[in-house]
Amino acid sequence: MKKLNFLIFVSLLLLSACSGVDKSDFFVELTHAKKGTPVYVYVSDAYGITDKMIPDTFYTDKKGKFSFEVEIDKPKTVLIMAETETGTYSSTPLFITEAEKYNIAIELTPKGKETPIPLIEGENNMGMIELIRFRNEKAFMDYNKIYDSTQHQTIFSNFDALVRKSMATIDQLYKVKRIDEPFYEFASRSVEYDLAYHTLLYIEQQMGNLDSLRNKTLMEQKNLIIQRAPLNNPDLYQTSVGKDYIEMFIPELIQKNKPEYDESLKKSLGQTFILGKIKEVIHKNVYQYYALEYLKSKSIRLDQETITLFNQYVKDFPENTKIQYFQEIKNKVIPDIQAFYADGKGGLNPGITVLDDSLQVTSYRQAVSHFKGNYLFIDIWASWCPDCIKEFQYNSELKSFLKKNDIACLYISLERSPDRAKWKKYLNKYNLVGSHILINDLLKNDLYQVLGTTSLWIPRYILVDPNGNIVLSEGALPSDGTKLYDQINNLITIPIPSFID
Repeated sequence: MKKLNFLIFVSLLLLSACSGVDKSDFFVELTHAKKGTPVYVYVSDAYGITDKMIPDTFYTDKKGKFSFEVEIDKPKTVLIMAETETGTYSSTPLFITEAEKYNIAIELTPKGKETPIPLIEGENNMGMIELIRFRNEKAFMDYNKIYDSTQHQTIFSNFDALVRKSMATIDQLYKVKRIDEPFYEFASRSVEYDLAYHTLLYIEQQMGNLDSLRNKTLMEQKNLIIQRAPLNNPDLYQTSVGKDYIEMFIPELIQKNKPEYDESLKKSLGQTFILGKIKEVIHKNVYQYYALEYLKSKSIRLDQETITLFNQYVKDFPENTKIQYFQEIKNKVIPDIQAFYADGKGGLNPGITVLDDSLQVTSYRQAVSHFKGNYLFIDIWASWCPDCIKEFQYNSELKSFLKKNDIACLYISLERSPDRAKWKKYLNKYNLVGSHILINDLLKNDLYQVLGTTSLWIPRYILVDPNGNIVLSEGALPSDGTKLYDQINNLITIPIPSFID
């Protein structure tokens, strides 16, 4: 019996040894870095999410050196970064396929300068350097010169030639066995999707002002590229354009399902609609990363559906707790949403007035008639617009300027949901002192006509004279310092006759 127990013990030891995970050792030098410089090391299974991981922190010794190890149970992407007063140290993401020793020397990038290529010694080092060189060159590619705008039918063949040219050195490295197969596949995917993404952007720009026959040709070229770089590739997030590539297709998904989308917005379920449609067309391996990035990017909306969607995400992908966005949504976003809806004090903050609770405002003239005889500053915004919300941090200076110059303030909100109670919570949250109108279709169409447009980019700032005429249709941002105030000052110094009904 003792002999049997001993055999079992030995077998367990052998099993443990055999199932051990290999590790890569990294020896890093930050040139001319001070002792104790904090360095952040990000490690991920997917290239496109690497800088969103929760990093480990290391500190340099007196020679600017430090070391760490990474478990290589599968290929990993490693990013090394350090911020200093004079610049940044960055390895750019390194794709590691095997347990190996890597020596890496990273130079300081002064602020505003191009990132130098790090010195790398280890498996696939020449391939990594070549891929970094491609990324640097890609940043300066002029696709208007690469593609002939008079020869749309040649776009795909030119794209194919560009891919082959960009891969030439990497192909040669693979042939002479200086890089292994996993790295070669990663590099091929990275180059192909990078170039496909920017080529598709070029095609979209070309399609706007062409006749139907040439648009048909462009659509055929677009489809050929999508067949070459499909949206459902399980390794899409092993490229640097995964999120952007997916989001190119969202307008098309919305257009194909417009009635369903509009109905979802009215019910404050827009995120549920988008993620549901995206989930149908991308691979689960990709969805686990995109869904998290999408939820974080929409968190400013403070939608209750974010909580429902995140709870489902936790059930589906409980292993992704090391992604920063996972922790941010769990520990910051959801508590903020809960606090937003728990505010049940009722009523509006002092100085906040809603003009259209009892009578709908359906035209521009009706809106500005409330302020006849005065200059009026109009802020067109929406609770789902991150740029609009960012500008609210400059409201103190803005309101001081408006008050000093006796200029009234009207906010027109382009909400997608008719939920007025929720809308008023936003007015209180951002303390938007002034008058308010919640947009409706009649008012929106009339604004389009008055402004001579078919859509509104927001935030948008407008100045109206005492006659009700728009004298500034696209003002500078409050964050632009005195630029907006100078624009207004130059206009209000001009004498204006009394208000004309």
